[in-house]
Amino acid sequence: FQSRYEDKAKVNLINETPKTVEEKLAGKIKDIKLKSDTFYHGTSSENAESILESGFKTGKSLPKDTFRGGGYGQIQNSISFAESPKEAAIFSTLTKDGKIVESKLKTGSKVVTIEGIQDAMDLEEYIPYLKKQKIDAVYIGGGEKELVVLNKNSVIPIESKYTNEYDLTK
Repeated sequence: FQSRYEDKAKVNLINETPKTVEEKLAGKIKDIKLKSDTFYHGTSSENAESILESGFKTGKSLPKDTFRGGGYGQIQNSISFAESPKEAAIFSTLTKDGKIVESKLKTGSKVVTIEGIQDAMDLEEYIPYLKKQKIDAVYIGGGEKELVVLNKNSVIPIESKYTNEYDLTK
């Protein structure tokens, strides 16, 4: 028994093989030299203490009920940083006792930009591939001027003088 729609269905089949991550990123990854190796991470006071004590962790490796400002609450396999304390304060003010952790990117860290990437969450499907390429961080220009760190060992937390009360008008 052959349906009269069967021939029409065959015409609409897609014969294109899905692109691999490598194919999707081909020609889009560019090395970048950052203006500064200092970045800022806005978080809760509790998270800031943990970061200063034992280093950064990716969003996916934190307990489910942990405060997450990066990705606006979405769980990332990376760590987001801002270029300025003012930008980081946007995330620290999402919690009543927010803090800003100043951080240094280690010398020799491999940082790239990726054409078409607008947000840290856009990187999720590419992270395993980028890590295999020994990429430590991806710089995303645009609105937030965000540094998305993939290798938590490439960034060193430093106690910061900035807190939730950082003057957002500066």
